[in-house]
Amino acid sequence: MPDNIPNITKDLLISFTKFVLDWNGIHTDIKEATWDTMYHQFTKVKKGYGMIFLNWKVANFYGVEPEVLFTKSRKREIVLPRQIAVYFMREFHHNLNAIKRFYGYKQHSTVINAVKVVSNLIETDPKFRKMMGNLMDELL
Repeated sequence: MPDNIPNITKDLLISFTKFVLDWNGIHTDIKEATWDTMYHQFTKVKKGYGMIFLNWKVANFYGVEPEVLFTKSRKREIVLPRQIAVYFMREFHHNLNAIKRFYGYKQHSTVINAVKVVSNLIETDPKFRKMMGNLMDELL
């Protein structure tokens, strides 16, 4: 993934937002709240903690296409990277419903289960713990 994609996205969305929010009928407080919310999301993406970035990074680490993680496949080589991506999304403070919608899960308990599975593997498997440390180093 090219380094300049988050900046391009940020610039386009900022321009679009300024255009939309410059309409005369929008109250100033709403403009400021919307701007603050969007800026918060941009800084997450710029720092590399956005959900799309985490999905992409974990998929590349495991050598699978990022789109494959959105499938309903139950194959271990797909399920584990998807669960790890979900785990990192929770670690970087994305909420359950946002992650649920991102992957198209029907219930937020699927997200909770993924986090528990990865947490248990980290606690019980030294090789997995080391691999997660390496992946975290790549993310940061």
